[in-house]
Amino acid sequence: MKLIKKYKWQILVVLILILMAIFVPENVATSFDTILGFAKEMLIVLPPIFIVVGLLEAWISQENIEKWLGQESGLKGMLIAMALGTLPAGPLYAAFPVGTSLLSKGASYRNIIVFLSSWAALKIPHIMMEFGALGPKFAVTRLLLTAVLIIPMALLMEFILLRTKPDKPELAT
Repeated sequence: MKLIKKYKWQILVVLILILMAIFVPENVATSFDTILGFAKEMLIVLPPIFIVVGLLEAWISQENIEKWLGQESGLKGMLIAMALGTLPAGPLYAAFPVGTSLLSKGASYRNIIVFLSSWAALKIPHIMMEFGALGPKFAVTRLLLTAVLIIPMALLMEFILLRTKPDKPELAT
């Protein structure tokens, strides 16, 4: 039973593929190809991310993370988290191991939310493409509105999270 609980999502995907093979067999190959493509992408992206997380764990002390991104870091911490989130070029799912590592080392909820939001919406490579594709007026307007609204959203989310569960959540294993 523990095994089923642990792998419930994987089992669900396999069951859906079996049902598709029975009822819509023409879509099974496409679905399987999509799953394999995503798995290949993850195998390429995640190992370097885990190396970065390992280096983060080894090189940056918990005291520094708490000082720069902890509960007492204030606006400076949110701006550092935003800057860190704008640098990478990888997919958003690659940010979650980094966020988990930062959270376990004492970063505040709001700074993790700012980091993840910046990774999703403010990455420098995407902004440069946006300038070229949509024009500077659109790009700057969207960039400013997004950057300004990330901070109040993070504060609201932290308020809700701390109100409903005052302790930090146990990290998934």
